[in-house]
Amino acid sequence: MVSIKKAIASKKILLKQIGKTSFWFCIGVLLGLFFLISFTFIIFQRLYSNTIYPGVYVEGINFGGKSQATVATYFALKNKAIANTSFTITSTDQAATVSAKEMQLGYDSDLLAQQAYTIGRSRDLFSNASIVFQAYVNGINLPAAYTYSPDILKQKIAPLVESVKVDPVDAVFSFQNGRVSTFRPSSNGQQGDVEKLKEVISTKIPYILAKGSPQSFSLELPIIVLKP
Repeated sequence: MVSIKKAIASKKILLKQIGKTSFWFCIGVLLGLFFLISFTFIIFQRLYSNTIYPGVYVEGINFGGKSQATVATYFALKNKAIANTSFTITSTDQAATVSAKEMQLGYDSDLLAQQAYTIGRSRDLFSNASIVFQAYVNGINLPAAYTYSPDILKQKIAPLVESVKVDPVDAVFSFQNGRVSTFRPSSNGQQGDVEKLKEVISTKIPYILAKGSPQSFSLELPIIVLKP
């Protein structure tokens, strides 16, 4: 009976030792994998220190291994192709014309280059490794970013906007000696809705860039009615 208890106790001790050994072995393996992955990722980062990581796309174009300058130049050339696109803004018998080149309208090439390069380059090592792995396996596609200068548009159409401006007139109605001495009806005013025009132009940009060639647009200047 005593020998059986000793055997059971010895077996328990052996199992504990095996458990501890297995535990520390697993810890060692995990630490080894961690250092191996970290070392591999550091080497990977150095290989692509000045270029975009593999699997990073911008609007469906793979720029993996390319520099920021390559991305910026690619989209700058796209903008050049549509530079002669014109917008003719009309109201009654007057008009103002502005080109895509004048408004700096097109892809935001510098922003797209920066976004592509910064993929997988945050301060979080684990997040970076995860994003880079995702890009390498499945690819990461950045959507297009567009830009134009609203200030230049506003400057170009300023004479047109000023020509349509009409101040509202308040009604005048006064009595003197029990009779109406002065009467003037009110009338609405108006002004050009530049903000609405900006929205309309913004919606045209993806279409223009998809065409990839100069287009011509005739747009009516939106009007805001001003109440007296």
